[in-house]
Amino acid sequence: MHKETLQKIAKVLIESTTDYAQLSTAIIQLRELYLKLSEVDLHNDKNRKDIYLSSGKALGTSWAARCVDDVMRTKKFISGVYQAVQTLLDKHPEKTVHILYAGTGPFATLVTPLTTLFSSDQLQFTFLELNTVSYQKVQEVVQQLGIASYVRRIVQCDATTYQIPVDERVDIVLSETMQNALKNEQQVPIIYNLLQQIDYEVILIPELIELQLAGMNAARNRDRILHGSEEPYHEVLGSFFKLDIPSVRTFYDQYQELSDTHVFSNHHFKIPESLRKNFPELYVFTRLCVYQNIEILPSESGLTLPYKLADLNDQQKEIPNISIAYKLGKDPDIQFSFS
Repeated sequence: MHKETLQKIAKVLIESTTDYAQLSTAIIQLRELYLKLSEVDLHNDKNRKDIYLSSGKALGTSWAARCVDDVMRTKKFISGVYQAVQTLLDKHPEKTVHILYAGTGPFATLVTPLTTLFSSDQLQFTFLELNTVSYQKVQEVVQQLGIASYVRRIVQCDATTYQIPVDERVDIVLSETMQNALKNEQQVPIIYNLLQQIDYEVILIPELIELQLAGMNAARNRDRILHGSEEPYHEVLGSFFKLDIPSVRTFYDQYQELSDTHVFSNHHFKIPESLRKNFPELYVFTRLCVYQNIEILPSESGLTLPYKLADLNDQQKEIPNISIAYKLGKDPDIQFSFS
């Protein structure tokens, strides 16, 4: 019965077109199913405790569970993983696709629906989870759904230091351990750790996370969201950080040397007077490409909400330049200064 319900939900989530009423209903059903299977108490204080590490924050079980409610995040990640698996199987029908999923939370939300669309001969998982309650609950979900044949192992560990078994091949590396602007959580060190162990072709999901510096007009943005205004609401100055396979391959040596500074390379931008006038607030935009043509648009999800840095009108006109960089450490964040 649970598998039938999950399959109906999965088919809605992977649709290329979006019926918002149908999608909203499917997300509510998915959340209720996961809560029933896992018996997670969202209001238990123990389940709300985040874990703070030298490389960033790992979410408490309640907060990780609530991620399913981010409708477009859930739909587009599940759709992206589905498409990636299908792409690999189309190329090699006899293949068993192995997904390494770092930071599963209590539900392994982004892959468990796919067990109703692929057989265990086609799809296998390795689950990594640090939080003890989430680690226990994801085992319950696997057991209750009867999908143990899909799961090679469930490992309680810090994914920033996890070592992939030397004789094991991974086809897809999946991790959604992030907030907008890549603040606070461990997405970057997790991906750097896992990809540096893989010297063959692999799919990364999300395929690209790009941090862009932009000026924004908040009033115009509200009109866009509330009234569908098409008036330009922001202007991108440029990109200052990327997380994708080419970037990790290029900058891994630099990453290894960041133990003292914890700061990637600074990027420098000139702030034109036209930007100061028309888009007087400085923001970081998070471009998030899940897989191929599946992209989460600005403000479409909590993951892509613009992150405010400063009011440009508060800066003196004789300070026309900004230096900006992504900073690692226990509180990953954006470091910037005007000059």
